[in-house]
Amino acid sequence: IWSQLICLFLLIPVKIEGREKLHDKTSYIFVPNHQGSFDIFLIYGFIGRNFKWMMKKSLRKLPFVGKACESAGHIFVDRSGPKKVLETIRQAKDSLKDGVSLVVFPEGARTFTGHMGYFKKGAFQLADDLQLAVVPVTIDGSFEILPRMTGSKLVFIDIDGTLADENHIVPESAKTACARAQANGHKLFICTGRSVPKIERNILDLGFDGVVSVAGAQANIGDKLLFQHLVSPEAIDAVMAYFAEHHIESYQWQGADGMYISEGYRRHLESKGKTWNRGEFARFWHLLDEIDVPAGSTLGHTIHVSKGSYFTGPEPDVSFEDTQHDLAPWFELVHGSYDKISPNNGELLINGIDKGTAVRDVASLLGYSVADTIAIGDSDNDTAMLK
Repeated sequence: IWSQLICLFLLIPVKIEGREKLHDKTSYIFVPNHQGSFDIFLIYGFIGRNFKWMMKKSLRKLPFVGKACESAGHIFVDRSGPKKVLETIRQAKDSLKDGVSLVVFPEGARTFTGHMGYFKKGAFQLADDLQLAVVPVTIDGSFEILPRMTGSKLVFIDIDGTLADENHIVPESAKTACARAQANGHKLFICTGRSVPKIERNILDLGFDGVVSVAGAQANIGDKLLFQHLVSPEAIDAVMAYFAEHHIESYQWQGADGMYISEGYRRHLESKGKTWNRGEFARFWHLLDEIDVPAGSTLGHTIHVSKGSYFTGPEPDVSFEDTQHDLAPWFELVHGSYDKISPNNGELLINGIDKGTAVRDVASLLGYSVADTIAIGDSDNDTAMLK
């Protein structure tokens, strides 16, 4: 009633179509598009059902709001592990009985442009698990009443040394700050030098709006690929020849398919006690010596990658500056993170592609000005997005 009264008081006409097709005492999963904050009033006032919201776990941390939602029995999604997912499903199953339904915004957040965003799959997976009908709900016009664009920023956050500590742990204070930023209407992207397969699931499950990976060469929103740049086959083969010529034995290539590593890099990982072939990343590690290169082809034509990195021994026959000059036709070389063990180490970035170009391109695709972007990082490969 209160939602209907607000619409009446503000002289906002509301037209409902199709509600008569719903059956009493039947539970549904409603999936509306999310045009703006006024959608909440429309759902509460006019959907005509007793329902629960499904929302990100991070919203539970918001003062007052989180506690109120928990008290009302709304369902918080916890994707931190299989057991937590099962708990979410059990909670939903216990709540959705006798006509009590669930409302999920599958875009995950309000639109910034008025256009529909990409749908996340959680609502549809839950509908399949609970064997409930999905009811699509079209909201049209609320963007003009209370849009999200005003004051909204597009925020890009580096992982290593910025979001997460040296043990790859994200502190609770950072999680809370990110949740509050999103609740205030800002859109948050991870922006990392790692490839997506090298990002821990507990970081991806924090609910970021998107991921910029491999130092700006790729960007995703959920399962939707915004753009991807690949190292040319000729560039890969030229670097492999250069490494062989100068006895550089420790290197890796990264891309959407995983991490392709040399035998020297494998030995380095094992010397540090890192279980490269076990755990959540195991299926994404590939030894270059075991790659099956077809007859008449080359490694460059066989693997698909977006970035390389390397480090030499303690007494290399070429300096960082030499390598930077020699590989300049194909790559921009920036200092890597192995200075303690190697005087010549670096990341091989595709010429003209970096975190800075990714910030610009993502902003353009989502309808933002570069002036409305914020970048947070701490290393050399972050410099381009901080300018």
